[in-house]
Amino acid sequence: MEETKKIKISKWIALVLGILTIIGLGIYLYFSLKPEKTTQTTTPSQTSEKRDESTSTTATPSCTSAFSNDEKEMLKSFVSYTGKAYNLTFKHPSDWTKIFQEDKYILMSGEGNSLTFRITIADRAAVNTEEFNKVSTKNITVACIPTTETYYHGYGLSDGVGKNIVEIKKNNIPFVIEMSYPDNMGASISSDYIELFDLILKTLEIK
Repeated sequence: MEETKKIKISKWIALVLGILTIIGLGIYLYFSLKPEKTTQTTTPSQTSEKRDESTSTTATPSCTSAFSNDEKEMLKSFVSYTGKAYNLTFKHPSDWTKIFQEDKYILMSGEGNSLTFRITIADRAAVNTEEFNKVSTKNITVACIPTTETYYHGYGLSDGVGKNIVEIKKNNIPFVIEMSYPDNMGASISSDYIELFDLILKTLEIK
């Protein structure tokens, strides 16, 4: 009887040891076959490189003016003007006449001398708005610079004359662009002159 008990105890011990061995083997296999996690340390220089890489692939926004189909058709008959002193370029109707030109002053006329277009550089005092009332303003962008266009209507000796003026500053140099035109022949004609002025402004570049 006692021999039988010993045999049973031995079986139980063997069973327990077998179970523990299987559990231990499973734990060993789990940790030995599990992929190791690698911790990647990013140094400040690597972070800077990534930032530079991101910056270099970012496209610089363009401020190129968008022209309508009608404007593109009008521009076909325009010619280009280049002022080398200040790297200034713009397009204007081919039938305009250049009256005066120097480094800081450009004067042109059109429509049988009834229209004048001028650019004054680095000399705000040359702009004359005497006998002109300010009528309206609007926000525009000229040569990639946000600015305001102001419309004036003359009185007294300047009665019947409209004038649009835009002022910008590029490379810390002030530029004043203005156009005077007949303004007593109806709103639609005046609007045509203003649209012409705005189109010229869209072509203006200062590098």
